[in-house]
Amino acid sequence: MTFYRFHRKDVLDLQWSTDGTFLIPGSVDSTCIIWDVNKGSVHQILDGHSHYVQGVAWDPLAKFLASLSSDRTCRIYVNKPSKTKGNDRMNYICQYVISRLEPQTTDESKTAKNHLFHDETLPSFFRRLAWSPDGSFLLVPAGSFKHTPSSELVNAAYILSRNDLARPALTLPGASKPVVAVRFCPVRFSLRGLKSFVLFRFSAALISSYADRSKS
Repeated sequence: MTFYRFHRKDVLDLQWSTDGTFLIPGSVDSTCIIWDVNKGSVHQILDGHSHYVQGVAWDPLAKFLASLSSDRTCRIYVNKPSKTKGNDRMNYICQYVISRLEPQTTDESKTAKNHLFHDETLPSFFRRLAWSPDGSFLLVPAGSFKHTPSSELVNAAYILSRNDLARPALTLPGASKPVVAVRFCPVRFSLRGLKSFVLFRFSAALISSYADRSKS
């Protein structure tokens, strides 16, 4: 058994890299730490969040990392390798900070942007996000969605497309309680019907599920 000790406070979520050589936990100390498992040492510290990091997700293609915090932001990191002694060294830098979005309106006047996520008062230790098995989409929980400036906030999860990780491509509203965890089904399904209208072109259908704060 190996112990990895560096975080100053509790770890709330963690995930392995696809090849099993790196491990990333998210912590109450507001950081994510990438561990090199073979060396047993810290590879990189991601310290952009200002509150608890409650969810981390590693892109199955190893290009992106995503973290979700109770500071109401989702941060997307991209791997831009640096040269070390002639070798490419994995190096993640923050590419997008997803936090707010303008509600839909027909009024040409500018409206205030709404927060996309619940704040730190959400009664959960977790905000567990997930990539689709092929890396095409990122599913993000803890959404607090407002369709128009005058509408009420509703609980939601968001789907981000790999082609544009700066903003949600789709919103999945309707949960009676805040969504705290999401997962994609690992089985690929063939598409049937509605071939004349698709928002995205899939080689297979992807099915997702979520967990909310409702009692069973």
